Amino acid sequence: MVELVLNLQGCGHSFTCPDGTEIGVLGGLDLAVRSGESVAVAGRSGSGKSTLLSVLGLLRTPHAGRYWVEGKRTDTLSDHEFARLRGEAFGFVFQEYLLMPRHTVFDNVALPLSTGNKRAWKDRGARVRGLLEMVGLSDRIDAVPSQLSGGEKQRVAIARALARSPRVVLADEPSGALDPVTADAVIGVLLEATRSEGVALVVVTHDAAVARRTDRQLVLANGRLWPKGAVSQ
Repeated sequence: MVELVLNLQGCGHSFTCPDGTEIGVLGGLDLAVRSGESVAVAGRSGSGKSTLLSVLGLLRTPHAGRYWVEGKRTDTLSDHEFARLRGEAFGFVFQEYLLMPRHTVFDNVALPLSTGNKRAWKDRGARVRGLLEMVGLSDRIDAVPSQLSGGEKQRVAIARALARSPRVVLADEPSGALDPVTADAVIGVLLEATRSEGVALVVVTHDAAVARRTDRQLVLANGRLWPKGAVSQ
């Protein structure tokens, strides 16, 4: 039986304006993601896609509903357990890459391992080189970000997201800053890398071509997730 790694039920979240007005973003939202599955979330700007991703990645606590990660109910965890689960369960890929500008490709990918166990840090050479080979950047291991193209930077970010062997990768518009040809290649790398590692992938995207390449496509509208085609975007 395929493991359910993420289970979000009845999620609600809102923001308070300076005048005290509450603006609801997510309301009664449900999402279940299984191990190794890739899911695309589309929706209009301001629909709450990035908020949803931050809730999934334990970067934001929802105001309503319950959330289980690998069977652990997150609202019952201590602060230490919560932070540990976030660091172990998730890898993140951002549109802006967020690479350390003075660090080499090797050091950028190895960085997440510095907060893991001592053995992972000691063995980082093999892990980093294996990931860079997977994303096609073995020959750029000593380069710094300013020497890389946009597509190469995003490949580094993908390798970094996988460094600690997470169970889920969350990607926020990973192809948004790339031209169509480069974007297609990078998304191919992202999907292949997560499948090779047996990792679930949730990707927020405006690009229909990117969404079509995932196992399941959803649309965020009116605070909830709907199957593609069930609502107009």
